[in-house]
Amino acid sequence: MKHTLQHDGRTRHYTMHAPADADGRLPLVVMLHGAGGTPEVSEKATGWGAKGASEGFLVCFPQALAPKPDEPISFLKNPSVWRKTDVPFLEAALDDVCARYPVDPARIYLSGFSNGGSFSFTAGAALSERIAAIGCVSGKQWSQRVEMARPVPAIYMVGTDDPLNPIGGGEIVAPWGEVFQHPPVWDGLWTWAVLLGCPRQPETSTDGPVRIDRFGPGAEGSELLVYTLAGAGHHWPGGVPVLNEKLAGRPTDAVRATDVIWRFFTRFARRNG
Repeated sequence: MKHTLQHDGRTRHYTMHAPADADGRLPLVVMLHGAGGTPEVSEKATGWGAKGASEGFLVCFPQALAPKPDEPISFLKNPSVWRKTDVPFLEAALDDVCARYPVDPARIYLSGFSNGGSFSFTAGAALSERIAAIGCVSGKQWSQRVEMARPVPAIYMVGTDDPLNPIGGGEIVAPWGEVFQHPPVWDGLWTWAVLLGCPRQPETSTDGPVRIDRFGPGAEGSELLVYTLAGAGHHWPGGVPVLNEKLAGRPTDAVRATDVIWRFFTRFARRNG
């Protein structure tokens, strides 16, 4: 179901998926689409709506603004993009969802892909008193100067062959022509691990093409879990590829990101919720 709200002089919207037969206060997963994306594309790629229906939790797909907000969103010509200044909108959207649906305030989670995954770190830190955990795929932790009121556990996934979010960093040309200088992925992850108070040396394991680095336990039992997927490109692992392989590299089914992230989320709830 699509809902609208007024924020900062504009009509904004988000799409909700609610399970049919769940009772009581429910967990909420907020899925943040990638640059140029929409709630519909995000649901197709990730399957979060179907996962919520089967497991009994709410899912919210907010819509970011495009540079020309009064014109239709176009992946190449008018891409919707999450920016650091979108935190107040996300907070307003959370307020609106909580007023309409039976949300458990101790179990609100952020998930995101690409630009939306990067924004999940920013919003998770800024709204740490409301967010129980975050799950980022193919994004990055933008800032080296992060503050949060309470530790926010995080799970992160990236492909070794991701051309749009390279692990080692470097110059990236976006599909719509903008040029970005990306820092190495691990720079931001180290920052997050330190903020959580995790041991500096992770526990590392491998399962075929998947490497898992676990930093923890940190403060309040938090942790950072990093999945590195050999050969994978810029796609939602185990989901429906929506980007051309020439642009984004190869998809992977080595893990089902939605299942793995949800399993991670279920381990955490805000203690003061």
